[in-house]
Amino acid sequence: MTPEAKAIKAIWNKAYRATNRERLVAKSKIYYAAHRKEHAANHLIYYAAHREELRAYSKSRYAAHREEDLARSKAYHAAHREERHAYNKLWRALHPDYGRDYGTAHREKIAARSKAYRAARRKEHAAYARARTHKISVDEYDAMLTKQGGSCAICRKAEWNSKGPNIDHDHKTGKVRGILCYKCNTALGMAEDDPNIIRAMLGYLDEAKIQAELEMRG
Repeated sequence: MTPEAKAIKAIWNKAYRATNRERLVAKSKIYYAAHRKEHAANHLIYYAAHREELRAYSKSRYAAHREEDLARSKAYHAAHREERHAYNKLWRALHPDYGRDYGTAHREKIAARSKAYRAARRKEHAAYARARTHKISVDEYDAMLTKQGGSCAICRKAEWNSKGPNIDHDHKTGKVRGILCYKCNTALGMAEDDPNIIRAMLGYLDEAKIQAELEMRG
């Protein structure tokens, strides 16, 4: 077949599919329903034979179209929220043992994956857990930390301990005041949030500094 004939045939096929779309879709559904197990077996065989190739393709495509896919998925779920909820509810009712059976069969794999996930996001999850403890949303926590430039509100350093940033709050009212590093938060706690104690500490340090300078000039 010549290139010109192929081009003409492609145009004709496209026009035919567009004109007979509903009939072709219905016919495909009937055929797929009648050969479901056969198709599933063929998919498994093909996937097993081309596993690495398919994974590489999926990974590269996802990286190239990440924002586009996320936006499309978000728009679809927003437009079909009730429909998706109803479908998921029905599917769970028809397959009550699916999650339980999968979890039992892959217990060690799931535990290892969960452990790795938590380890990679330990600081983030610890910070969000504290946000829930202090009754602020994750968005409020993120906005507060962004407003502080991603650093401690007192020392202005982004040096967090293993648990991440600390949420400082008024111990009397419970109101959140800001996000601090472990050292600054501990210092306020040890000073009992008393401005007089903190001013006295500053005076003590200033006096000690002056005394040291006088001794050096000595």
